[in-house]
Amino acid sequence: MTLFDEVLSMFPPDVQSTVRKIWDALGPNEKESFLSLLIGFPADTNLVRLLVKLSTTQIRQVMGNKHSVAIVGPTNVGKSTLYNLLIQNKSDSAEVGPTPGTTTENQQADAALFTVIDTPGADAVGSVGQREKDLALSASAHADFLVLVYDAIQGIKKTEQELFEELSALNKPFVVVLNKIDLLSRKDLPAVISRAAQDLGLEPEQIVPIAAKDG
Repeated sequence: MTLFDEVLSMFPPDVQSTVRKIWDALGPNEKESFLSLLIGFPADTNLVRLLVKLSTTQIRQVMGNKHSVAIVGPTNVGKSTLYNLLIQNKSDSAEVGPTPGTTTENQQADAALFTVIDTPGADAVGSVGQREKDLALSASAHADFLVLVYDAIQGIKKTEQELFEELSALNKPFVVVLNKIDLLSRKDLPAVISRAAQDLGLEPEQIVPIAAKDG
């Protein structure tokens, strides 16, 4: 076993594949520096984010065209806030605000291992709302992976159930996240997650609670 393999074994299993991809993309001199970096930092996900950011060029060489991830969901659930959390360059940030419908166009940026796409609310009504929904559905149809965002406070309404069915019909791999859990008390969270899962026909374990505002 090489020294790199020994160091790699100290990382969580879900992190090891990312670290190895970076390692395989480096030249001999770069590998020596990279190994010193691995030894000197704690083996946690924060380190991986740092390494990914430093090694974006090498990752592109290994992975070629990156997969795209579309963030989709109803209006004002925090899609743009989550998008801004994931992107590499803050100059690509989406506008956010308390007013529903701030995002009116699809916007994409580099998130290191993948391209991330922010989309307008896909549940609005009227001609303008339909146009924005069409944009969101188009981005979803062309993406490799979907992040479906819902609001923990508002819950899952009928229109949002219908949207979930439309997106599920695309047969794309996806994850469902329930945003704004920071606005809930800890004791209420299990019931809110369970209710959202039931409304979407999922198991509670398939719902990922997040607070995008705080990361």
